[in-house]
Amino acid sequence: MIKNLFDKLFGRKEAIELQNIQDAKQFIESPQPIKRSSGYREEVKEKYGFDLPASDTDKIYLGKKFEQEADLEKACACYEGCIKNRFEGNGPYDRLIILYKKLGRHDDALRIVKKAISVFEKVSKQGRIDGAKKLEKYKSELEKITRKIA
Repeated sequence: MIKNLFDKLFGRKEAIELQNIQDAKQFIESPQPIKRSSGYREEVKEKYGFDLPASDTDKIYLGKKFEQEADLEKACACYEGCIKNRFEGNGPYDRLIILYKKLGRHDDALRIVKKAISVFEKVSKQGRIDGAKKLEKYKSELEKITRKIA
């Protein structure tokens, strides 16, 4: 009756022919393979051929090293790895904005500025002394980039 419907819905690779409702119930209740993203570190390894360090400090260090070697794409990958989890220091955000502008990727620069604003709104609400100043800096940068894109 129900042929390959659940295969399409649930991503099963093998073809399954369900003859009745009982077969369908059993199929639904069986454990489904969980599709997981390989993660940003794996993406970087596949795309650029290097292992992204686990610590944010090491990512920043490696990013600076790639910048010195004029490998801006790899440097961006390192800094992006830092900000994936809402890093609360301004260094990676600043470097990404500069690098994306150099590469002519203004949409990416805009994305980073918006992310920095959301991070430093939280930081300034927490009462960190430098939070409000950095937040204003990123808001100003947002205006500049928006004018340039428009």
